[in-house]
Amino acid sequence: MEQEYKISTFGKVFNGLMTAALVCASMYLLSKANSSNSYIGMIIFSVLMLTGGILLALYTFKRRVVISDTSIAVRGLFGTRELPNSLVKGYRVKDKAIFIYANQQGVRGLMINDYISIGNSTELIESLSLHYSDLNELDRQNDLKIILQDAELGNTEGERLDEFKKAKKIALIYNAGGIAIFVLSIVLLRTQSKVDTILVLWPLIGIVLLIKSKGLIKLVTKTSSAYPCIIWGMYISGIVALIKSLVDYSILRGDHVWLPFVLVGILVSIVLYFKGWDRSKSALWGQGLAVIFIAFIYSYSFAVIINCNLDNSAPQSFPVTITDKSSGGKSTTVYHVKLSSWAMNDIPSEVKISREFYNQAFIGANVHIQVKKGLFKIPWYYITQ
Repeated sequence: MEQEYKISTFGKVFNGLMTAALVCASMYLLSKANSSNSYIGMIIFSVLMLTGGILLALYTFKRRVVISDTSIAVRGLFGTRELPNSLVKGYRVKDKAIFIYANQQGVRGLMINDYISIGNSTELIESLSLHYSDLNELDRQNDLKIILQDAELGNTEGERLDEFKKAKKIALIYNAGGIAIFVLSIVLLRTQSKVDTILVLWPLIGIVLLIKSKGLIKLVTKTSSAYPCIIWGMYISGIVALIKSLVDYSILRGDHVWLPFVLVGILVSIVLYFKGWDRSKSALWGQGLAVIFIAFIYSYSFAVIINCNLDNSAPQSFPVTITDKSSGGKSTTVYHVKLSSWAMNDIPSEVKISREFYNQAFIGANVHIQVKKGLFKIPWYYITQ
C-alpha cells in the first residue's frame, strides 16, 4: 500500500501567487531596462526573479512524500531520495522538519523540511508512526522509566508518578505566570514599581523551583524530553525586566553596575548548571547558551531594578531647567528632555522621563533632579517638578 503526500491546496495557491508575482516583476524590470542607466543590473535582477519563479513552480509541482510498505521517498526540486524500510531506525518530528534516521552507519537518512506545508501533515505523521519508531516518544518513555525508578521521589511508583505530574503542573503555572506578568508590566501597570519588583523576582522564583523539584523540573529541554521546563517563564520575565531596567531607570554611573552584575550572573549560572541542566540529553551547546543568556539578562535587571526600588536613601535634589524635549523609538517609545547644566557634570544633559511627565513638561520649565545612592551603591536619578 502506497500513500502520497503533496503540498496543501493553500500552499499551492500561495506559491502560485508568489510565482506569478516574481514573473511579473521580472517582466516589468526587463521592460524598463532599456531606459535605465543601470542596464546590466536590471537585467540581472530580472533573470534572478524569473529563475526564482520557475524554481518555485517546479518545487510546488514536484514536492511530495511517498510512504509504502517497503520504503519511504522524499521528492524535491533536485531529485528523489529513497530509504528502504529495513534501513529506517525511526523518525523525529521537530519544529520545522521531520528527520528519518538510518539504522546503519554510513547510510544517510532523510529530511522532510517544512512539513507543515504538506497537505494532511497530521496524517503524514500518523502514517510515519504506523511504519516506524517515534524516537521522540522512545526518549520520553526512557525518561519516565528513570523517573519512576528514582527512590528520592517516593517509596512507590505511584508516589513518584504523582510527583512527576505535580512538577509538570508547577512548570505550566510558572510559565503562564511569566506571560501574565509580562502583560501586567507592559500593558496594565507599566509605571508601577511594585510590578517591576515582582517581574525581576520571577526568575528567582524559577530558580527556587529548580532547586526544590528534586531534578524533575529543568531550565530547558528538548522536544523529546519527558521533563517539564520553565524556560519560557524565565525568558519572558527576564527579557521584559531587562528592557524596563534599560528604559525606565536612569543610572548615574554605569561602571558601578559591573560588580553586582557579574557576581549575580556567575551565581545564577552556577545554580542553573547544577539544578536546571538536563543531563539526559546531548544538546549541550543549546543548554549552555540558555543558561548564560538567562543568567546575565537577569543579573543586570536584578541589579538595576532592586537597587532602585528598594533604595531607602534620602534623595539629593538639584534644580535644572528643561531646554528641549523629544520622543522616539522603534518597538518602545522613549521620552527625553534636555536640561540646563547643573552641579553634577557626570550626568548626561539629555535624560529619559516617563510619558506622563513628558506630556506635562514644557521648554523653560523648572524641574528638579533627584539623585539617590542605591541599595547596591549604584547611584541613580529621576526628575520631579
